[in-house]
Amino acid sequence: MNGDSSQTGEPRSGARPTIRVLIVDPNEATRNALSALINSTSTLRLAGAHANARTVIRELPKLKSKPDVAVVDAELPGISGANCVRGMKALLPQLRILMLVTTTDEGMLVRCLAAGASAWEQKSSTPTSILSAIRKVVQDGATLQPDAANLAHKFLRRMYLYLDGPERLTHLQRDVALLEAFGLSRKQTAAALSISEGTVHTHRANVYRKLNVHNRDQLRAAVFNLR
Repeated sequence: MNGDSSQTGEPRSGARPTIRVLIVDPNEATRNALSALINSTSTLRLAGAHANARTVIRELPKLKSKPDVAVVDAELPGISGANCVRGMKALLPQLRILMLVTTTDEGMLVRCLAAGASAWEQKSSTPTSILSAIRKVVQDGATLQPDAANLAHKFLRRMYLYLDGPERLTHLQRDVALLEAFGLSRKQTAAALSISEGTVHTHRANVYRKLNVHNRDQLRAAVFNLR
């Protein structure tokens, strides 16, 4: 985050509801800077700041005042940013999530979006830009900004072309492969696709056979490491 945190871009007129913001970032200096930035405005309120996914997932259910938006480092150590998003959304489905990124790695960004993130902002952005992104995520809900939507479409199109191999996957097998690669359990995949766990198991076995993979790591490599 670059620039003077006093440059907040705070609206000059018109009362707005207070937006509760949760921060998840492994760097203490960044957490402190973001916390100070949030507290410097009259329309945002800090709901908490955590260093890793494990802590925020443990503490989120205990909060009496639930956050409206979480600002999450996309490259968290240990439990990844995408899995952190997935866990927070499972606990608080209405939570909006803004990812802070230092890279535009397509696989990582799409995994975060698929897990439930609403948008992303460069970590090097000015304080004004970060505050604007937070407000936009809350106002627009889960609507992706154009670059995010284009990236997701491009990436999924590449994935679907890749999966059109000699033994073409069915649409349902493609969905199972995608959710498996994103780390969803058999039960979660069944619920998401409105099919039984036994059906998921059957399609999963066919996906593994057709793609010649033997475990989730190999499947993830096949899906995300597209050429």
